[in-house]
Parts: sequence; C-alpha cells; structure tokens
Amino acid sequence: MLVLLGAAQTLSAEERDLSLVGAPNIADDLAKPASDPANVNTNTDTEESTGGESYSVTITGLEESKKLEELIQQTSQLLSLQDQRPQTRGGLRRRIDNDIERFSKTLRSEGYYDSKLSYEISEGDPAAVIISIERGPTYRLAEYKIIDEAENQPGAAYEQRLEDLGLGLGRRAHAPTIASAQTKLLQMLRREGFPFAKVTDRKVYVEHDKQILSVELYLDSGQPHKFGEVRFNGVESIDESYLRHLIVWQDGALYDEQLLDESERNLMSSELFDSVTMEPLAAEVTDHKLPVEVVVQERPQRTIGFSLNFDSIDGPGGSARWQHRNLFGAGERLTLEAKGSLLEQSLTGRLRKPWFLGEDQTLLAEGGFIREDTDAFESKAITSYLGLERTWGEDWTYSLGGSLEFEQSTDARNTEARTLGLVGVPMAAQYDGTDNLLDPTHGQRLGVVLTPYFATIEESFSFTSTEINASTYHALDEDSRYVFALRGRLGSAFGATAGELPASKRFYAGGGGSVRGYAFQSVGPLDASNDPLGGKSVAEINAEFRLRVTKDIGVVPFLDGGMVSSNTMPSGSEPFRWGAGLGLRYHTAVGPIRFDFAVPLNKRDSDDNYAFYISLGQAF
Repeated sequence: MLVLLGAAQTLSAEERDLSLVGAPNIADDLAKPASDPANVNTNTDTEESTGGESYSVTITGLEESKKLEELIQQTSQLLSLQDQRPQTRGGLRRRIDNDIERFSKTLRSEGYYDSKLSYEISEGDPAAVIISIERGPTYRLAEYKIIDEAENQPGAAYEQRLEDLGLGLGRRAHAPTIASAQTKLLQMLRREGFPFAKVTDRKVYVEHDKQILSVELYLDSGQPHKFGEVRFNGVESIDESYLRHLIVWQDGALYDEQLLDESERNLMSSELFDSVTMEPLAAEVTDHKLPVEVVVQERPQRTIGFSLNFDSIDGPGGSARWQHRNLFGAGERLTLEAKGSLLEQSLTGRLRKPWFLGEDQTLLAEGGFIREDTDAFESKAITSYLGLERTWGEDWTYSLGGSLEFEQSTDARNTEARTLGLVGVPMAAQYDGTDNLLDPTHGQRLGVVLTPYFATIEESFSFTSTEINASTYHALDEDSRYVFALRGRLGSAFGATAGELPASKRFYAGGGGSVRGYAFQSVGPLDASNDPLGGKSVAEINAEFRLRVTKDIGVVPFLDGGMVSSNTMPSGSEPFRWGAGLGLRYHTAVGPIRFDFAVPLNKRDSDDNYAFYISLGQAF
C-alpha cells in the first residue's frame, strides 16, 4: 500500500503562528533524548501488546544528511517502540501516521518547510514499512525584528546584535536557534538593567515563493533598575559585614542578573552555607531601586575528617583533621591536623582569615611539630609561618610570608646531631585551571615556590630553594572516560653545598607521590649502607592514561621517572630511574580511591622488586 502525504503543513505569508508550526515546542522536544520515556507516547494505540503485528522500518531520502537522519530516527516511535508490537494492522498505521507528524515537525524545525513525505507498507509478515522523505529546499531567516513596547525601547538596539543572540540573517531558519534567541535576549536585558523584561508575543511569516522566514518579537523591557538594599535572611552566627564583602555589586549600581549569580557563588564557596538563594523583591521597588533578599541556610561549622593510606614498602599511614570554618564569626578557618606513619609524625595548626586588610587577601598563620625517621635522615622540627595570600582572577593565587623553623637532625652526610634555626621568606604562585580537585579531567596546574633561607644557631649560612610543579589533563572524549594526564617536577637549591643543606631541605624522589616502584626518597645517590643522601636538585615526570571502565571503576596504566643530583641542576652521573605499573580506581563521592601496583624498570640491587599503594585521590 502506498500513501502520499503531499507537502508538510505550510504557512502563508499572512499567517502569524510563531510556533514555526510550534517552534518552541520543537526546540524543547529536540533538547530531550529521543529515548526519554517522557518523549514517547506509549498510549497512541490501545490495541498494542507483546504479540501482534511485527514490522521492519526503512527511512529513505536523508542519506546525504546524517545529522538530520539521526534526528528523524530519534523522534521515531516506529523505532523506539518496535519491541512493543501493535495488535492490528490498523494500530501499525496509526503508529506510522504519528511518526509522519513528528517527522514533519522535525523537518520544519530544521528549516525545511516544503518537505514531502510518503510511506509504503507491505502485506507480508513481518510488514515492511518504507517511509520516503523529500526534504525540499532550505528556508532562510530573512528578518528578525524586535518591537519594544516600553518607552525607553532598549530592545530595538538588539537588532544590531543578532550575532550575540546566536542568529544571522541569511542563515538556515533553525527553530531551536530562533527559540533560544528569545531566552538569550531576556538574559542580556536582565544583565543590562532590565530585571522585568518579558516577551509579550512572537509572530512568524513564511514566504514559500521566496523560501524565507521572518520573525517579529514583541517585547516589554520595562524600566531600567538599580540595585537597592541587600537583606540577609537565615544568618545566625556569621558577621553580616563579612558576608557583604562577598556581594559583588554596590548599592545604586545598574541591575545585572549575572552579579546575582556571581555573589551566590562567592557565598557558597565560603563553605559556610548549605544553600544560598538570591531573591529580588519586586514588590518593594522604590525609585527604580530593587532590593535583594539573600536567603541562606547555615551549615555545621565544625567538621572532623580521617584518611588512611598504605605503601607495601614503607607501611601504613593516616591522618585526622578537625576544622572550624567560622572561628571568630567572619569566615576564619582553623584546621588542626595530626599525621602518623612509620616514617613521619606531625601535629600542625593552620589559620586562614579572609578579607584581611583588603579584598581578595587572606592572612595565613601556621605552626607545628614534625618528627621524621626515614632511611635518609632523622629530624625533629618546630615550624611556624605567617604570610598573606592574594587571588587574581579565578585561577591564580599568590603568597608572600616569613617562616621560622628550629630543627635538630642527623643524616648520612652529618652523623652528629645538628641544630639549626632557619629563617625563610617563601614566595609562591599557583595556577589551577582544572575542573576537579581530586579527579581532574581537563585543564592545567602550575605551582612555583621560591624561598631564600638564612641558617642560624650552630652554623651561619644562606641558600635559596626553588621548586616548580606542573601538570596537564586532557580528556579524549566528551564524557571524560579517557583522560591523559602528565606531570613534571623540577627543583633546585643553590648557595650552599649538598652537605651544608639541612637534611629536610634537600631534594628527594621515590614513593607513591613521586616515582612509584621505588621506596620513599630512595631515588638518587645512596651511601655505603644504601641510605638516600638527597641532593641539590630533582627532576620528575609522570604520565597516566586514565580509563573509566564503568561508572565507579577505572584502570590506569602509568609510567614514572625521576632523578636526584648533587649538582645545582639535575645532571651528572645519577641516571633517571623509571617505574611502571597498573592502577585501579574506585570512584566515590569524595574522590577516587587509588590502588597502584608498580615495578622499577632499572632497579638497583637494593631496590624492591615491586610496590603497591593505597590512598585517596589520583596520584597527581
């Protein structure tokens, strides 16, 4: 049986139905997956059941446009409901008619207003359904006119900014693009002082003889407004004067909806709230000044955290942390942390006070006690630091401060106990353009630290230490299931010999966060007892290919390399030590749990044959 449907439903030049036969509806439909149950009407045929008429479907005429062919297939109930057979041949025809209507709307939404569709259905079992499509000529957007009913009429100016709306005269009359232009226009107006702008009507004119489409958009932009009073609702224990620092607009500034979003992000990033909502108070406008109510829900201010890790060479380790995020009522953050392992035990306290003497400036204070007992050295130290940190943009952070340390240590280069006081001036810059702290898939990181040190007490000398860390992450697919990650580290100390450098300030490599497959700090020169000596410089490189096998499970092959040298720059007789292995990642809400197995590729007699590591977060 052959059924000719003729041309798709058309509009004359006098008709004013702005749906483009339903443009906004089509745009909404196309925004949803075709397989979404909400997009499929399973009640079109009350006679359907698991038995009944089986059929095959062939759609012809779109071979030259794969994208259009995919859209048509996504909207097809014949395809999506093929496993649910209609009970009768009449039920199959109703399903075909429904698809024809959906195909016609899809073709119009893509700019084909003179398409022709027909179908043929065989009498056999299974029935062969063949749908033929002639899409016809592409209709172009000839005019997009904005008619503003407000006295100030800012909308008319947007006719000169069609590119900002995603439109271009002479381009294909694509319904989703035309529909989204309305949303973009309202967003632009609300960013430029018109919070109550609205569309009152929209009309479309289709001229089939010229194969063009024109749009008239009727707009009421309202009056321009400024920001008025800011009121907080729900604040219980936080100083409002601190919160007002996080509001990015000034009283009397031109209304900009984007500033509401930015201020909301600032408040949420303080980690003081579970929720933040910005509510413009339209009923309380005075002299075109719009008050804004900030409704917040405070979160618990104290948290406790724990972490565990394991290294088959160096044993278990863990940490416990207590944090208060609002110590004095203005977002001051105090963190107390204890770490313990067979190699290191420490207790530290850190205080961050935001908005210290200026915008985007944080006071940093830190102090602690550290005891280390590794193959490289034994050390006890009291540390302290005071400095300022500033942010630049969203990704850069700078800091400058002073440190004071008292250290007593012994090592292979200095077998007798050595007591030093170290005065340092750390200067640091850090860039983080990645998308996730514990599991990045895009972006880069860069950290640079330069610290002049001055030694006192038993000895008097000075040296400068500098270290650069950089990493990049590149997803190879849209879903970030395949990610290539690369890291590099370069460090150097100059102004003193390797023997003069305090053991804790020398450079080392090896271990789970460095060169996997080797013991902690073991890469580099060794003494006669195979204990690490450390050096004046270090170089490391790490490469990983992170494959997400399922939603929760990932596999990571990796290659690490590194060297430590007694020279100021990484060079000399010490070779690069390489390690390779395979890792498993179990992805959780707080980050991936890492299981790595590694072997040294150019091992020495003193190196173990393998190592495995368990910890939270990616290796870098």
